[in-house]
Amino acid sequence: ITVDETDGRYEIVIGHRRFLAAKKLGWTEIRAEVGHFTIIEKALMRATENLQRENLSPIEEGYVYLGLQEKHGFSLRDIADRVGKSFVTVKNRLDLLNMDDEVQKAVQFKKIPPAVAAELSKIDDQKDLYRYLTLAIDNGVTARMMAQWVDDRRKGLAFNPNRGGGGGQKPETTREQKVFTMCEFCQGPVEYKDVSHLTACPRCNDLLVGVVNQGYFKEGEKPQ
Repeated sequence: ITVDETDGRYEIVIGHRRFLAAKKLGWTEIRAEVGHFTIIEKALMRATENLQRENLSPIEEGYVYLGLQEKHGFSLRDIADRVGKSFVTVKNRLDLLNMDDEVQKAVQFKKIPPAVAAELSKIDDQKDLYRYLTLAIDNGVTARMMAQWVDDRRKGLAFNPNRGGGGGQKPETTREQKVFTMCEFCQGPVEYKDVSHLTACPRCNDLLVGVVNQGYFKEGEKPQ
């Protein structure tokens, strides 16, 4: 571990978890490197150690940067240079902390990647946001696909006469927003609002897959 020595007292800078583990094992001694560090140096050393943790989530990474920013006045560029990350990475992780709590939870528990969360954050209506978030979690969409969904939603709203605009005149036609996916049985397109989910044990799932593979459904043809 690494400790900071001040007036005969020692403060753990790096290796706090190792110290606790050794204490739990009943150790009375542990190898330590002793130094004299400034507050900024200690903050950076701790941040670097935290960033090297296994399974560190993007949300947790964001809080490491936030601590450097709020407690020590670091700019995003300073943080990036000091911890060896790109400016874009630091900014993106901090942006995650400003997103809806449910989106943050989805990222924290690895239900969606940060790039998908970034696209979701462009939706300002919470009801729509949660609907698209659920679709993203259930279907494992990519950031590119989510960007397309969000863009389709925006275009759909632009044609919605109830949202105003156009000097109070209704457009001659309106565009209904539709989001499609592929049916896993007939390979045809289906709107997400019409998708059904089936809970099956491995045996029944294999039986269903076998039926499909035998050509029971023709491509694009719905079962009778």
